Amino acid sequence: MLVFVSSRPGLGSDGDVTLGPEWRMLAAFEAANGIITFGCSKGIFAEIAS
Repeated sequence: MLVFVSSRPGLGSDGDVTLGPEWRMLAAFEAANGIITFGCSKGIFAEIAS
């Protein structure tokens, strides 16, 4: 389950900020894409540095 920091109580938000179901799926794909991109670029930089 994906937890959105902006909608968590206690962080200055009133907790009513939520995304619709289709946007939640898109956000999950974007997060996975960012992790994969970060891993690939880290591997490339490590190969160049060594």
